[in-house]
Amino acid sequence: MKNLIQFLSELKENNYKEWFWDHKQEFDFLRDNFTMDVAEIISAISIFDNTVKGLQPKDAIFRIYRDIRFSLDKTPYKTHFGAYMARGGRKGVLGGYYLHIEPSNSFISVGIWNPQKDVLESLRNLVYNNPEEFFEIINEPHFKKHYTLYDEDKLKKLPSAFVGKSYPEPELLKLKHYIASRQLSDDFFSNPDWKKIIIEDFEKNKRLNQFLNSVFEK
Repeated sequence: MKNLIQFLSELKENNYKEWFWDHKQEFDFLRDNFTMDVAEIISAISIFDNTVKGLQPKDAIFRIYRDIRFSLDKTPYKTHFGAYMARGGRKGVLGGYYLHIEPSNSFISVGIWNPQKDVLESLRNLVYNNPEEFFEIINEPHFKKHYTLYDEDKLKKLPSAFVGKSYPEPELLKLKHYIASRQLSDDFFSNPDWKKIIIEDFEKNKRLNQFLNSVFEK
């Protein structure tokens, strides 16, 4: 994994096609290793969360190539490796497990990112109607110590459906994503047990996914 961090650091400094194609063989090797790592993680997750059973790494791993058609940033490559492990993979809608490897910005996440409008409304209602269960999950000691709910682009105002209603932490009803992340240092991946640690973390936090995914069972 140290080699992957180094490659991505160099790619960030040389984000153009000529450099990438000169290093394509190295990329392919690192990509193959990452694919094997993701396969191992998926297999382990499927033991405690059957929603990922049958998921193939190729369906979970994001492409390195950026879509620059409508972007002011025309650099052609992402400078991270990522995999979203849930039913449907990276195109799925269920809450799942995400691994993001990027120099100085690696992390793991659980939950649902960028849900469609109707799903987001259902998630907010779920959180509002089940405060005891939701707060039990996010206040669990391990979760509270290591994880942060993503709230950087939350709504400025409370959704109209909740105006005038009582709720312990109304800011949680403004969220656009119900996802929690744990930051990982570059050195973390020098630990030979890094995959085991991540898998154990995912298992500890499967309750958040189970809670959120209940909106799809109706």
